[in-house]
Parts: sequence; C-alpha cells; structure tokens
Amino acid sequence: MVSRAGMVVSPPVAKKQRGKKTLKNRRRYNLAVGATGAEISFPVVAVPKVGWRVLSFLLLAGLAFAFYWLWTSPQYTVTIDRVVVNGITRIDEESLLEKAGILNRPVFLVDPGDLSENLPGKVPALESLEVSVGLSGEVVIDAVERVPVIAWDQESISQVSWVDLNGKIFPAIGTSQGLVYIKASAAPPSPRVSTFDEASTGSLDAENQTGDGEPGTLNGEQLLPEQLLEPQLVKGILNLAQEMPAGSELIYDGEHGFGWQDPEFGWMVYFGAELDQTTLRIKVYEAIVEMFSQKQRKPVLISVEFLHAPYYRMEP
Repeated sequence: MVSRAGMVVSPPVAKKQRGKKTLKNRRRYNLAVGATGAEISFPVVAVPKVGWRVLSFLLLAGLAFAFYWLWTSPQYTVTIDRVVVNGITRIDEESLLEKAGILNRPVFLVDPGDLSENLPGKVPALESLEVSVGLSGEVVIDAVERVPVIAWDQESISQVSWVDLNGKIFPAIGTSQGLVYIKASAAPPSPRVSTFDEASTGSLDAENQTGDGEPGTLNGEQLLPEQLLEPQLVKGILNLAQEMPAGSELIYDGEHGFGWQDPEFGWMVYFGAELDQTTLRIKVYEAIVEMFSQKQRKPVLISVEFLHAPYYRMEP
C-alpha cells in the first residue's frame, strides 16, 4: 500500500492474544468414491510425539517386572530336587541343606564361595566342600567328610565324639567300625597353636565364659575345641592301640596320660600324655612285665610316662 506521501506501509499484522490458544485447522484427507466425482473427507489423526521421559519410565517398568519375575519364578528357585550332594555317607543330606540355607531361595542369591568357606564350620563332620551353581537353579555340592579314627568318650561330655587323623573333633554320626575307643576322665593337653591362633583362641574363650568366669563353658555345658589332639599324638594313640592286649580298654587319665588295665595281671599301666617313641615305651613295659612274671608280688601300677625313669607301685 502506498500512501499519498509516497511512503511504503507494510500490511497490518494481527497481534497474538496472550492467554488464548489459537486453534489450528486440522488437515483433512479426501477419498474419491468411484468415477462419479464424489469424495469422502476424513480428518487426519496426528501421531503423538514420545519424549525421553516416557521412554525412561517404560524402561524402568520393564526392569522392575523382569526383576520381580526372576525373584518369584519357580524356574530360578533352588528346590531339593535340583540340588545334588556328592561325597557324603554319614551326614544327613536334609540336615546339610538346612544348615546351608539355600532351599526355596533364588539361585542368584547362592554364593558358592561363602558356602565353601562357612558351611564346614556349621557342619563339623565336613572337612571341605566345593559348590557350583547353574543359572537355571541347579546346585551341585561336592563334599569331603572327615574320616574318624578315634572315639573319644569324656566323662564331662554327654555324648561320644569322633576324632580324625588331624586331631579334629566332631560329633559322632551313626556308627563306624574299627575306631579306637578311649574312655577319658579329663580333657587332653591343648594342642600347640601359633601366636596368631592364641589371640583368636583367647577372644573365643572370653566369649565362651559363663557368669562364674569358667572358660570352656556356655550356658552350663562344656564345649569341646575343634582341634582336640595333635596329629602326632593321634598317630601315637593308634600305634599304642595296636599293642593293647585283647579285652582291655584304652583310657586317658589327666595325671598319668594314656594307658589300660591289664586283663591278665589286673594292674594299671600308663604311657604318658605325649606318646612319643611309642615302640620304645612298649619295649620298656614288656621288660618290666617279664621281671614281675617271676615274682609272686604284683604291682598295682606301672608307669612309663617318663621314658628314662619308669616306675611301679606295689600293693600296700
């Protein structure tokens, strides 16, 4: 538009009204019907735009559902029919799995390393074990049981315990043939431990003290240590048992050590608490027996506790 003065004026622009939304005309799509020239008009449906927030919410919901499905799905739950235990003959399998605490739990919560390290402490009859876990809920436990060689029957303990070649003590399970039975009136000498183990044992004894301050007791019951005997002492006991007369019983006395009552002569014989040089001690004892076989008076006690100073006690 040109004014009379010759100035160019731009066409007026409509002002936007604040606070009011302008309506946009929707596009329409015309569809021809046959050859008649008639048309049908359809509105075009707008496709909604999906933002990153919606995608994040959908991803989070999917992960939550997947986690819930893994947690509750029977396919990934450890059941007793999916657990294979190898290497046990005396230990009850149900009791072992109960101590393991893996039944009816998701398989991804089973820690093989933790089981291999801590389960033998909960089941003393176990020497070691290895655990392997499958993604579909299978658990394989390869266990190694302790092999007992000594049955330790101590007066202050209510039940008989077993001892293996390493001197480890554990509760008796079932029956076992060929064990050396020992009737003990007291606990044997404590095994030697390193400085580090002494600190650990000291703290454990402090925890196991009763209100009266007596170590080795808990709630009025005496506790047996895991390591009862030295391995060398176990070998000495086995060697001594081979020389024991038929019909006699191996005993342990807190004052004189290991020995037995001779079934033929009736006297008590002791070989000490250490049992080093067992063969030589037996020879010394046989020489003393030969000496008294030609005499009418018999001793009531023969002691080979001190190898270089054996002694005997005659009847009063």
